[in-house]
Amino acid sequence: MLDFCDVAVVEAKLLHPQLQEAKALAEKINLVEVFLLARLSRYQCKLEKLKLVGGIMQELNKGHFFENINSVATRYGISYTVKIINVV
Repeated sequence: MLDFCDVAVVEAKLLHPQLQEAKALAEKINLVEVFLLARLSRYQCKLEKLKLVGGIMQELNKGHFFENINSVATRYGISYTVKIINVV
């Protein structure tokens, strides 16, 4: 079984006493809503980056990698480095 404290230790320690002090159900709901919206906004940027990386990887999988890398890098405005390792 997974507990919320396993995922968000620091946040849970801050939220728990606030929930205990809140008297009304509406106040408790508001505290949880503010908490969840803050977590969502913190990870939204990472989600967008993951989508970008996923799109780039899909494009690189089309056709020959080294022929495709120049056009993909140009399209997304990124640089690339190609290292060739000789294995003997």
